[in-house]
Amino acid sequence: GISSDNLKKTDIDRLKKQTEKNLELAFVYENYEKELAKKKSYDFEDMLLELIRAMEEDDDFKLILQESYHYILADEHQDANASQNRILELLADFHDSPNLFIVGDDKQAIYRFQGASLDNFLYFSKKYRDAVVIDLEHNYRSHQGILDASHSLISKNPTIPGHERKKLLSLQMGSTPILITECLTVNDELDLVAKEIESLLSKNIPAREIAVLYRDNKHAKPLSDVLRSHGIAHRIESDNDLLREPDVTKIIILCRAMKDLSDSGALASALFLKELGCDPADVATICNLASREKRPLFEFLKDGNRSKKNKADDNSKSDSTINTGDNSMVNATIQKAYGRIVNWSQESRIIPFANFLQRLIQETGMLASVVSDPNSLERLDSLQAFFDHIAAAARSKKTFYLDDFVEHIDLAREHGLNAKPGHAEHIDGVRLMTAHRSKGLEFSHVFIIHVADGIWGNRSSRNLFSIPLIEHARNVGRIDDERRLLYVAITRARESVHMTYAISNGEKELLPSQFLAEIDRSLIDFDRVEPLSESVLSHPILLRPKPEMRVSILRPDFIRAKFLAQPLSVTHLNNYLKCPWTYFFVNLMRVPQSQNKHQAYGTAIHLTLKAYFDSLREERDLNIKKVLELFKHNIEAQPLAVDEREESLEKGNQALAGYLKAYDSTWNRRLLTEYSIRGIEIKIDEKISLQLTGKIDKIEFIDDHNVVVVDYKTSKPKSRNAIEGKTADSDGNYKRQLVFYKLLLDMDEKFDMKFGEIDFIEPNERGLYKKERFEVSKEEEEELKKVINKMAMEVLSIGFLDSKCDDKDCPYCALGQILKG
Repeated sequence: GISSDNLKKTDIDRLKKQTEKNLELAFVYENYEKELAKKKSYDFEDMLLELIRAMEEDDDFKLILQESYHYILADEHQDANASQNRILELLADFHDSPNLFIVGDDKQAIYRFQGASLDNFLYFSKKYRDAVVIDLEHNYRSHQGILDASHSLISKNPTIPGHERKKLLSLQMGSTPILITECLTVNDELDLVAKEIESLLSKNIPAREIAVLYRDNKHAKPLSDVLRSHGIAHRIESDNDLLREPDVTKIIILCRAMKDLSDSGALASALFLKELGCDPADVATICNLASREKRPLFEFLKDGNRSKKNKADDNSKSDSTINTGDNSMVNATIQKAYGRIVNWSQESRIIPFANFLQRLIQETGMLASVVSDPNSLERLDSLQAFFDHIAAAARSKKTFYLDDFVEHIDLAREHGLNAKPGHAEHIDGVRLMTAHRSKGLEFSHVFIIHVADGIWGNRSSRNLFSIPLIEHARNVGRIDDERRLLYVAITRARESVHMTYAISNGEKELLPSQFLAEIDRSLIDFDRVEPLSESVLSHPILLRPKPEMRVSILRPDFIRAKFLAQPLSVTHLNNYLKCPWTYFFVNLMRVPQSQNKHQAYGTAIHLTLKAYFDSLREERDLNIKKVLELFKHNIEAQPLAVDEREESLEKGNQALAGYLKAYDSTWNRRLLTEYSIRGIEIKIDEKISLQLTGKIDKIEFIDDHNVVVVDYKTSKPKSRNAIEGKTADSDGNYKRQLVFYKLLLDMDEKFDMKFGEIDFIEPNERGLYKKERFEVSKEEEEELKKVINKMAMEVLSIGFLDSKCDDKDCPYCALGQILKG
């Protein structure tokens, strides 16, 4: 221990505060664990610990796992933490010398903050002394100059005991030095990088083969702004905060206003949004008048937008009258905008937020604005990622309305939780990312920016809690970890590496990272750029006009890549045949789309039937009471309004009870449920293949190979002719679905579908339940192949641009007309 005699009073006070904070942390953590135990839950981060506990306490369970995994390969093992190592150890401890294959690179151990360490990496080589160690000596990616430079850097780190660190030999031809450039300011540095990228692009280097790596996510936006000012297409692949994306911010502003109309600040912010169509000057005038009269903004608007004096002069008129005469203080546009906010506020109290959000995005015109934007792809990607984030949050609660959404956002802000954006994987452009994210990737040309002291190496850290064991683990080898990270960044490159740093960030002087001096001087070219002229320095680079980066969702190469990368399901095909624009926006572009009450009801029915038929297969029959309890649980998990949930529950209870009674004791117990088929390819032409996919509700076995495919329908029973599309009001989707499944199973070759069956879960008008069974012919399969081929060619050639469906009010056809201009 440390004698108090050797400590100053300030040290004693500091230690006392740290101890008090740690005791508070221990109290909170202990109660958090008790609450988890009470709810029979466990933290996501504790999943590995729960597995370890189960394996250590239950020998039978451990033996079952060991019997299942005789050969174990652990890849990227330098990233493993102690828990992952313990799982591997438990899986392998049946044999004294197990079939355990560890793959990793100590030079790339960069995740100490996630619990990884060199000790973890070396654990098994120490435990199994007879293990064979194979050192790889060749590198297929980088040329020799990059390998030698990175080796000279990493050589400053201690080596694994007993293993000499050898130089890797490149399998690539040619070798050039890596380039290091010193700049006067950060603006100069970013501008230099942009110009170098322009030079590479002018030589027809694909933009996706160029990467700019940085140490922290905060470096992304300034870099992006400079690249945008140069008109360089790029995509940020770092974990920026989705909740701060412009379109998402607008939604949050609107929702804050709707939640509390009496909040004048929130209401004013909403009225300033261009989506509401108000003149900002008029909004500012109204806000100023309301403030001068010390009246809430909503009251000022509700009272006909009149001042107290004008209201007194006209007190004979109803407050609800819209005053458009001389006494009116605001034009009708602001009143209309306020009325829309009031209506949305009312609707948001009765409509689950995921459904309401979809409506809000459409009714504000935001979706139309996004798809018509030259940069529509990136905006739509962020909007979809936000919608998915909210849908996931809604699933965690029984009900999720507007108030719950605002509370969710507030909690995220309060605790600094970032929602991760989508990555728009098909956006072609220069790749911007942190060095950590770049691990495992490779590029032709790599720029590493801000290689200054305190950014790369000698980083300061602020820890709210000081726990000795954790602090020791964090601090041991910290500079070695930072050196490994730069090594990883350098070795992402195949052809060139350009590292840059500035000697000033505008506020203070900077020093180059110590790592730059550790690289063998004979392996680098050093350059120092001349500072920009004083007149230019006085004006930020970002004041330049910003050319538009046109990354539209209607770009042919993007649509082609997206279509071929996404397996085609029968639902997608049916949507396309009904309305190509619906398929384009909903299935291909994935615009925000929530489940309606019919879809939510169908989901709950399908989940319930899966559990019921699984129980039959496993000889643990569920009685009707248990099935209805399960259905109640499943319907309560759906994003439904209270009245919709009650309506669906009553409807489902009646339908399921009658359905199970109607077929009681007739079920085939040799079956599979939710059978997925993936990886099936169909030729479109000599060069193009399209993947097909499907999930079959139920497969019943006639014998070991011949099966009946069953598809549940929660609609009212249809006639046989209607199912086949032979009536005036039918589309043939149900029969096409069975033909699609037959095609999949024939190409999969595991089962032979003798019959396809449409099984209606709802009774008809006479209270009878109905199934229709079909035998699918080879001619029908061939005809379906032609339909798929025709659809594929139309999508790949964007031949659907002039298409319109039969619904004159189809929102997606309208969006399509906006998109194509």
